[in-house]
Amino acid sequence: MRPLSLTGSAFAHLWQSPSHSITSRVYTDPESVELLGRRIAALSGPAKHALCCSLLREADGLAHPGARFDDEAREGYDWQRHDVKVAVRSSQLAWQMQGNYTGRWVLSFSNVRLASEVEDSPHHELQLAVVTPDGIEIWRHDRRTGVGHAGRLERVQGKRIMMYGKVGVRGWRAAHELWIRPKLQQGGCMLLESVPYVDGRMSAAFALNRGIESPVLAAFARAPMAELGPGPRRAALAKLVKTVDRQLHPKATFAEGARRRLESPRARRAHASIELEDEDTNQGQFLGRHWEKECSWRRDGQRVTVRSAQMNWEASHCRWRFLFSGIRLPAAAPRAKGGGVGDGGSVDGEGDAPGDTADQRAHASLDELLLALYTPRGCYVYRHDLSLGLTRTGRVNALQGFHIKLHGPVREESWAAALDGTILPKLDAACERLAFVAFENAGS
Repeated sequence: MRPLSLTGSAFAHLWQSPSHSITSRVYTDPESVELLGRRIAALSGPAKHALCCSLLREADGLAHPGARFDDEAREGYDWQRHDVKVAVRSSQLAWQMQGNYTGRWVLSFSNVRLASEVEDSPHHELQLAVVTPDGIEIWRHDRRTGVGHAGRLERVQGKRIMMYGKVGVRGWRAAHELWIRPKLQQGGCMLLESVPYVDGRMSAAFALNRGIESPVLAAFARAPMAELGPGPRRAALAKLVKTVDRQLHPKATFAEGARRRLESPRARRAHASIELEDEDTNQGQFLGRHWEKECSWRRDGQRVTVRSAQMNWEASHCRWRFLFSGIRLPAAAPRAKGGGVGDGGSVDGEGDAPGDTADQRAHASLDELLLALYTPRGCYVYRHDLSLGLTRTGRVNALQGFHIKLHGPVREESWAAALDGTILPKLDAACERLAFVAFENAGS
C-alpha cells in the first residue's frame, strides 16, 4: 500500500480548536495567564520539574539567609540546608475526567519517598511545587496529607500525593481556593510562598533551565501543537491518526473502543492517576478508578491502539529519540529477551518475559498498533510490527506495559539527520509507513 501524503492544513482544526481540553484552555488563555506562565505550562514534565527545583531552592535560600547549603542532589533529596535534607515534588493543577460528562481539578505528586523510607534522612523535608495559571505555590508537606499507595508500583516509584477539587466544579480557582488549598492547610501543610509569573525569580528560573529543552524548543518553534501540553497533543494526534485510518479504509466500519473494568484493586490504585486528561485515545486514559478504554477504536472488529511521541533530545546520551509507552502486547506477539532493543533490533523468544504476566496478556488491548511520530516537519504514521524497539519497563511492566524506543546516533545534534539517516530507515525496514502529514512553514 502506497503511503498517503497529506498537508497539515487539512488537520489544522485539530490543533487550532479551542476545545482540546479544559486544562489546555485554561493554561493557554492569553487574557488570564501571563506569557511566561503559558510557556512554562507547555514544558515537558522533567523540564517543568527542573524549573520548580530551581525556584524552590532560590526561595529556600532567601528564607534562610544565613544557612549553609549543599546543592548537590542525591538520591532521596535535592539539596541540604545545614542537616535538613530537602526533597522537591512538583505537579501542575490539571483537570481529571470522571466519566464522559464531568470531572474535577487534581494535583498529583508521584515518586514520593517519605522520611522513614530514605536512608539516613532523619530531618527529611518535603516541599511541593504547585503549578497554577497564576504562578507557582510552594508548600511544606506534613508527610501525611493526601498520601496514598500506588499498588505494586510503590516499591519502585514510591507513594503518591493526591489532592482533589470538588467533582463538577470547572473553575480552577474555585476548586483550588475552596477545596484543594484548605485541605492542604487543614492537614498540616504550610504555604511558604506564592510566586507569580511576573516575579523576577520566575524569569530567572526559566532562563536557567531553558537549556534542558533548548534543542527541542528550537526544533519545534514553528511546528503546530508546540504550545499544547502532552495530553491535548496526544488527543490531537490520535484524531489525526484516526482520520488517516478512515481514509485508508473507506469501506470499513469504525466504532469506539469499549470500556473495560479494572478488576484488581491494586491495578485500580496504580492506574487511578497515571494520566489526568487524555481525550480520544486510550493512552493512559482511565475513566474513573474502575474503568479504562480497551483500545483507541475498532475497525471491522479489529482493536486498533494508537501511541504517539514527540521527537525529543535525550541529553544523557546526546541523541534524538522517540519514546512510546504503555504498550500491552497480545499473547502471540514477540517479547523482549534479555534486556530490550533500544537500538532498534527485533525481539524474540517464547514464554513469559520477566514482568510480562498472564494478567497483562489477558488485558492486551490491541490487534494493531499505530504509531504517530510528531516531528518538526510533520507527523509520520506507521503500523508497528510489535517488535521494533521494544523494551521492558522493569518491575512496573505488568501494570504499565512495554516501551518502544527509537533513537538516532549518539552526538548527532541535527534532528533532521537523525530522523532521515537512522530512525526512519529502521522503521521503513521493519514497519509499514501509512502516511505523512506535512506541516506548512515548519522545519526542513
